[in-house]
Amino acid sequence: MSAVVYHYLRNKCNLNKGIHPIDWFTFNNQIDYLKQKNSTLYLTNDFDEFLESYNLDVNKKKYLITFDDGLKEHFEAAKLLKDKNIKGIFAIIGCTIFEKKIPLVHKLHWLRSILKPYIFRKELENILGRSLNSDGDIVKKAKKMHIHDDEQTATLKYNLNFILDYYELDFATSLIIKNYIDSEELFCKKYFLSIDEIININKMGHEIAWHTNFHIPMTKLNDQEILNDLNLGFDFLNKINKNNKKHLCYPYGRLDAIPLNKMEIISSNFSYGWTLDNIDTKFMTKNIKNMLLQRITTNELFKNIEHLR
Repeated sequence: MSAVVYHYLRNKCNLNKGIHPIDWFTFNNQIDYLKQKNSTLYLTNDFDEFLESYNLDVNKKKYLITFDDGLKEHFEAAKLLKDKNIKGIFAIIGCTIFEKKIPLVHKLHWLRSILKPYIFRKELENILGRSLNSDGDIVKKAKKMHIHDDEQTATLKYNLNFILDYYELDFATSLIIKNYIDSEELFCKKYFLSIDEIININKMGHEIAWHTNFHIPMTKLNDQEILNDLNLGFDFLNKINKNNKKHLCYPYGRLDAIPLNKMEIISSNFSYGWTLDNIDTKFMTKNIKNMLLQRITTNELFKNIEHLR
């Protein structure tokens, strides 16, 4: 079982790099391609039966269509999929609903999309009271990691992603973003799904998944924080549809962000977990295997099909 994950679906993006959307024309063509190949899950299919039948036929490649972060445009995507009789999984970040707060990852995306890298860096350094790390070794690592960016952008991204403390960065970006938006509550109302839209997506026949409350790598959370987050997500999903088995889409999805030593705890309330890495589950029990199902990006899936990239 595999799945393809979507985030931003927009025909236009801001001037500076930070948000990298797929336009609606390309998205529609990608979905039609998968449908024509009979390579996805239909609204009439039972997910558990679909998973079992796939496991019995390893050569039959199927891709679930999934969406992360609960972005406003995902409501239109849900309607498009429904018209094509295709089932999707829509993963929601809790804080956009409960606290009306912007997750750090989206503050970073949005700020980087409206500000030149040197301006964003200057504002960030003013709040932190120190310079970001631009040592030669860091610049070298940054350029190797972010191969499509210029040196200035790569170094900024490396600091944001790998050096700065999460909570310190969350606090600093909240101060910066206040200068560019009316409020985080209004931002969430404009850019993220409302509870009514989430309920309607479920009524269309799609699955609603939990993407944690603040989109923090779960390996950064202690045991109690993980438990609290899972309980919040389970209760939220239960209110949406108490009969559905629960899905968890791990924030960032890579191996170093997944708490592999907490799988028994996670699987006590959630039936399926979605990663972005291919993890060897050969000697794991079935319930743990189902918590480590792989997703891939659209770039990975369509990289050899030029008109679908």
